[in-house]
Amino acid sequence: MLDYICGKALSNCADVLYNDFDPDSCTSYFLLKEILSKNDAERISKAKKINERLEIFIAAYRENASDLKPLITFFCEHSYQSHLGDALQSCVDDASVLSSDSSLLLQKMNNGHVPSVLDYNIPRDDLISDLQSKLMKLFEGDNNWLILNGVRGCGKSRLLAEVLRRNLDFLNNHINNIFWLNDSCEYASKSNSVYIKLLILLTDSFWMQSNYQENNETYLREKIIEEIKLRPGKTLLIIDDIILEQNLRWFASIVRAVPHLLKIIAVSTNMEIFQALEDRSTAIDFNFSNTPGFTIQQISTFFSHMNLSNFTAESILENTKGLPAILGILKFQSNSNSERLLHLSETLALENDLSLFSAITPYGFRNCNTAFDKDFAVMEENDKESICNLCVVFRPNLWYNIGYATPVVSFDVASKFYDATSLGLMVLVKLHNLSLLCLSDNKFKIHPIVHKYCNGRQCGLLQINYTQIRELFFNYLNDKNKNNKVLTNSKEINSIRQDLKQYHENIVMPPIEKPINLLSYFLNLFRY
Repeated sequence: MLDYICGKALSNCADVLYNDFDPDSCTSYFLLKEILSKNDAERISKAKKINERLEIFIAAYRENASDLKPLITFFCEHSYQSHLGDALQSCVDDASVLSSDSSLLLQKMNNGHVPSVLDYNIPRDDLISDLQSKLMKLFEGDNNWLILNGVRGCGKSRLLAEVLRRNLDFLNNHINNIFWLNDSCEYASKSNSVYIKLLILLTDSFWMQSNYQENNETYLREKIIEEIKLRPGKTLLIIDDIILEQNLRWFASIVRAVPHLLKIIAVSTNMEIFQALEDRSTAIDFNFSNTPGFTIQQISTFFSHMNLSNFTAESILENTKGLPAILGILKFQSNSNSERLLHLSETLALENDLSLFSAITPYGFRNCNTAFDKDFAVMEENDKESICNLCVVFRPNLWYNIGYATPVVSFDVASKFYDATSLGLMVLVKLHNLSLLCLSDNKFKIHPIVHKYCNGRQCGLLQINYTQIRELFFNYLNDKNKNNKVLTNSKEINSIRQDLKQYHENIVMPPIEKPINLLSYFLNLFRY
């Protein structure tokens, strides 16, 4: 196989070859050199267009030749096309210089749609350091997958883009191509549109003039594999917001075809789908569950131009857990007005309707409702009911023993092999893998934005009966025969019972009641 420099030189010289070189005239020569196989020669002779013949030739040459000397020799000594040989040698010389220059990779980053660093970016040094280590492990080992997982809006994509741009020199030594693909597809019927986007990202301009079978997944996969083979060096593909298992399997099939040429970084809220990877044990995981948002110091820095009071900062932290996406929306809605920001914070504390907090920001969604809708579109009904029931009963941002979740989560089927607590734990683990709650040391905690989303939107859509779910929970606490195996601390049980009853009584407006009038809300907002 061609090395990095020769592969880059061949790619850079492709335009000259397309104009003056027909591979059909040299199949015998390269058959003797064992660079073309009989199958390659046959495919070249059957191809009707010169660009198709050249694609086959370049792919075979890149895979079977060790350098460009045979091709240069052919041009200079056998086909009397010394200008092509000279052009190739010049490209080799240029590539040797550029291979140590990371500015070319920076240009490819920009062309490959890698997001830029925000001008109001808040450094997250610990996360950046950890992700840099994972990135280096990806390229210095035999791994092909790096998986970034975390709740919606926690800054996964922006952090990854920042780490990639900070490590240009390192990446330049390992890859020659980089592409950022936004998936965000929650319906299998639309998967082909994602595959076509990837093909458009990878292909050169001449490809765009030809027709391709947009409804044929196998055809699209083969064309993408060919294009990866045609490109010199290794390719890094970032798949942002991958949701569907079907799409993951499709991308995995491409990795299996060219494992030595392709590395993938997948960004997702859904860890469940990655169980479909054949080499799951070798994939590298990076999880945001422990640090999904900004600290109070980072929140103060984020709103530093407003001279934020400690009270407002603490209120924002309590109701958002520092989630960067919602902070960005609040920043734009407040329009640098500290009083308006305080009013937004107070409204956020009282309201569950996240559609009230909408703005066009660098985040890919106008509001958090639209973002979480993507995840719920692919969830099973039992899992939707379980997270909604948990949000109806429990406070956000507090740790609870998993035993308290048993009466309110929804099981797929009853089992004689597992007790109710074990089945409940399985549901909680799945919800944790879907980035909808945190699970640690036999305790669970619900993110406040997930809590508001479920109470303000999904509970109404699923017609959750608040009274019935809460009564079921409290009856379970009162039945010592059911809960005494897991919940043995009677003092804690009484404390939880009293706290949650008071919490339910203090909820001013049940989430499923009619929504607030948006016009009235914004008129009140702009009085400040």
